[in-house]
Amino acid sequence: MQHSFLPPELWLRILYWATFNPAREVNTLVAIPVFDSVTHHETEEQYANTLRVKLNLALVCKWWRDNTREFLYEDVHLRHEAESLANLFEQSKRDCPLSLGYGRYVRKIALPLVRNRPSGPVHGWARKEVPRIIKCCPNLLVLSRYHRDKINPFEPQKHDAPSVYGDLDSDIRGVLSAIRRIDWNSGLMLNQHNLVAGPRVTWFAQSLEALSLSEEVFSRPPDVLQCTSVVRLPRVHTLRVGLTRISGDPRDIYRMTLELPALRRVVLDNASALMAVVDCCLSVWGPQVRVLEIGSDWFMTSSHLSHLSQYFPNVETLHYAGRYMLREPPDREFRKLRLIVWRASQDGCRDVTGDYDLEAGFSILLGEQSKFPSIRKIELHGPEWTTLVSDARFQNVLRLSYIRGVEISCKTEAALALDEAKLKYQDACPTGIREDTF
Repeated sequence: MQHSFLPPELWLRILYWATFNPAREVNTLVAIPVFDSVTHHETEEQYANTLRVKLNLALVCKWWRDNTREFLYEDVHLRHEAESLANLFEQSKRDCPLSLGYGRYVRKIALPLVRNRPSGPVHGWARKEVPRIIKCCPNLLVLSRYHRDKINPFEPQKHDAPSVYGDLDSDIRGVLSAIRRIDWNSGLMLNQHNLVAGPRVTWFAQSLEALSLSEEVFSRPPDVLQCTSVVRLPRVHTLRVGLTRISGDPRDIYRMTLELPALRRVVLDNASALMAVVDCCLSVWGPQVRVLEIGSDWFMTSSHLSHLSQYFPNVETLHYAGRYMLREPPDREFRKLRLIVWRASQDGCRDVTGDYDLEAGFSILLGEQSKFPSIRKIELHGPEWTTLVSDARFQNVLRLSYIRGVEISCKTEAALALDEAKLKYQDACPTGIREDTF
């Protein structure tokens, strides 16, 4: 292909933006996205679309392939046999030792969500090939396991099988000395018991900033933690805890202690996740948390809200993706909470009867007996709000927000419907309301 019509510098910028995805920005890559428990499928789809563009551009000609290689390998998802990729990385490293091979471009590796089963044709490659790939990636920042795979809950398992990723620990600890985010979280998938434990390097990564944990950490901790009373991760500012369905006596859960002096944000995917980490770290580090997120698997009750206000007394921002409207006020006040970002779920923010109890739900936040004295703004996220704000009962919600001086806004698909609801309320209000009230 002829490139003489444009200078190489301009072609490089074109290729950069043609293959761009948010993971290329370090701050975005390290941060756990807001409402990831709801939108992770959208993130996976975006990755797949971007990869398709990269592959198409790499096939145009040798010059384009050479100049898109950096982008092609920046975000690696392992879905199947990875021997070819491991061979490629090792061969490129031998061919050009000073450049460290193609692995130097990799900043994120996502592993499949697999069970702790004997090595076999489906996932047997993981024990051998994954360490080979990671050892070729000196600039790796994020190690995660994605949850696209569907696992058959009736599939027979061997409980004493070695961990699928067990060989990672002995081979990659030095390579991951600069790792900044580890996601070892089964998300909201059901029947995910006996998943493999995360790499032991998690507990020694002093550069780690964002950490996602799941049930294996609490019910079957790595052997390395059995003789460690305290695990200190000085730079972790975000902690996410996923599915924690522990069988047996809760007192049998391993009570490890996490020291997280930089902790500022906590993401809880479900109600049991809260209790799983209370003794672990929240009783000490919870008061310094400023941002709290509640995942979509919550059935929010008064007791849950009370526990949250107890362990996070200084939270200023709440991201809520619960399936149901709030039904009862908490026993304690959220004295410093100023912003609530509320995402409606696909099945709607209903009450226990299946109806949209809009006024009752918002009354807990904005009513006379509200336990949220400092709230100043409520942001609505998700397309479901298009229906909710168009409901006649939402006019009472706008009345409550006006009385409290609380702004209700929307930056998603429902923004137009919300504007129309506000105009309707202004027209119906006999005294008139200024535009900036909302």
